[in-house]
Amino acid sequence: MLTRTCYGLARGAPRRVFLLCSYVNRTFHLPVVCCPPKRHASSDMGRRLSRLPGWMDPYIKLARYDRPIGTWLLYLPCTWSIALASPAGQLPDLYMLTLFGIGAILMRGAGCTINDLLDRRFDQQVERTKLRPLANGTISLKNAFLFLGFQLSASLLILLQLNWYSIFLGLLSILPVTVYPLCKRVTYWPQIVLGYRR
Repeated sequence: MLTRTCYGLARGAPRRVFLLCSYVNRTFHLPVVCCPPKRHASSDMGRRLSRLPGWMDPYIKLARYDRPIGTWLLYLPCTWSIALASPAGQLPDLYMLTLFGIGAILMRGAGCTINDLLDRRFDQQVERTKLRPLANGTISLKNAFLFLGFQLSASLLILLQLNWYSIFLGLLSILPVTVYPLCKRVTYWPQIVLGYRR
């Protein structure tokens, strides 16, 4: 059996890469066509949000509205559940889809704000997070709490449109969101807390 070791070498056109593969006694040059780099949804969303007034930019970054993947992770299970709960042959209730969509945007933003409030001192020491608005001082602690209050108040208004059982579950779901950043201090797997919530 032949063992193979490959080394990536840039050659010629920017979209083409050649792999130098050495088998025990022979060396080949195999062309590998690379796909163009994918554009992430976050870059598209960031481009759209960049049209908003400049004073909103730190708040957009604090709530991670420029990176919508977390919102989709909250919203898609809701849409699936609403679709399954709708009567056979009918489209899902647009009012409920809208409520849950706005709620997902607000609560994901509130979760990110809570995370950054509790982790602001740690975020200053980590390369990946040191440019976050609270870590670098773009937003004051007072303004971050006011922003969090706005997000939670708007989320509560949406939650009050639902039945009592849903209100109870919605209020309970704030616990894992608050505990998640604290779990980073005691475990390497704090995502389990967020995963358990869903």
